Amino acid sequence: MYGVIGHENIIRYLEKAIESNSLAQSLMFTGLEGVGKKELAVGLARRLLCKSPDAPCGVCNTCRKIYDATDKKESARFKHPDVLFVTLQEESDDSGASKTARSEIVIDQIRDIQNKVATAPFEGDVRVFIIDHADHMTVGASNALLKLLEEPPSYVYIILLAENTKNILETIISRCQVIDLLPVPLETIRKYLMEKEGCDEERASLIAHLSNGAPVIAERYLNDETLWEERAANIQSVIESFSLTRAGRFDYASRYSGSGADKRLKVVGMLETWLACWRDILLINVGLVNNVINQDYSGELQKISGKLDAEAIRKYLFGIEDAIKKIRGNANIQLVMEVLMLEMPGLL
Repeated sequence: MYGVIGHENIIRYLEKAIESNSLAQSLMFTGLEGVGKKELAVGLARRLLCKSPDAPCGVCNTCRKIYDATDKKESARFKHPDVLFVTLQEESDDSGASKTARSEIVIDQIRDIQNKVATAPFEGDVRVFIIDHADHMTVGASNALLKLLEEPPSYVYIILLAENTKNILETIISRCQVIDLLPVPLETIRKYLMEKEGCDEERASLIAHLSNGAPVIAERYLNDETLWEERAANIQSVIESFSLTRAGRFDYASRYSGSGADKRLKVVGMLETWLACWRDILLINVGLVNNVINQDYSGELQKISGKLDAEAIRKYLFGIEDAIKKIRGNANIQLVMEVLMLEMPGLL
């Protein structure tokens, strides 16, 4: 009904809250990327606005307008006048064409919500405001949202989506009911892929492992071949860079010169694959081969693991995590990569 894979206990809780008229007006869904936060928010919006006896039905005009997956632009998929979706804005070039995604939610976006909150519902009984990446709000946006959360009209529901609460004001957190979406069991994802999507067992198992408990990531792997190509290239870069000399690694880092939001996103995506690979290398090193995510590359990763000790691998994992944080924080990409390459264990 909600169009969400897993999270049955949360859906049951929301249903009971709606039936008893005790659903909090300010909710915050937290969890890792792709775990289903936005999908659950959409399902809840449909549940509150759908007029079907089996709400949310997902097929009526109301449900389709709340989220229309056929539109290429994410923000344009929300067509219902009583549902507003706010996410990281896109910057435009001189022609007005979409260029890159901004890294923050700005105050003007929250002010737009403030203006709309004052207007009664157009078609339904409630209005639903979904704020994606709520952990990426500017100080001004956070303060504006705080005022909105203090006393929303009775017909308003505000749903914040965030990976965690670390970068969100405590005063905002205290005004929301925080619901943490845990990773979905891999077996649940594997069964869904086999039973609903027609995947064979081997492919379903691999995709489930790659998803790391995030069903949305699993669906991306199912439907987007470019993800497999990018993954293969990123894993190959781990294997290739490990075998280089000090000078070779330094030269390798020079590939990552440049800046810009798109460049940062690409490098962060690559390093997230590196992180998964090096975790696999550690798991192989300590004898937990069955827990490896990148099962189809276990042979190559095992060769690297056999040349290192567990402590060196652990130390490098912290180095990759630190590099991701720095690049996300606008550090010089090439300098960060140079340090990371030279810190890689197994230097020849």
